[in-house]
Amino acid sequence: MWTRTRLVAPLLASKQWKAAPQVLLEPEDVAGAVVAQLLKGESAQLILPRHLSFVSTIRAWPHWLQNTARGLQAGLLVNPKV
Repeated sequence: MWTRTRLVAPLLASKQWKAAPQVLLEPEDVAGAVVAQLLKGESAQLILPRHLSFVSTIRAWPHWLQNTARGLQAGLLVNPKV
């Protein structure tokens, strides 16, 4: 996942970015989830927006299907030159 930050801004402006801008997480959402987890005082490994909670099931998929999903995400950037 990508988060809309100044670090990602040059990628969004480049022609190499293939994903739609709406796939970016907002910094407030990420920060809110991190702070909530810290205040909870328990360990956690994965923080996802609610609309992507199904992604956590990838761990149970067969390896060939996991690799296919990862490969699809790897194609978001082609030859990144920032």
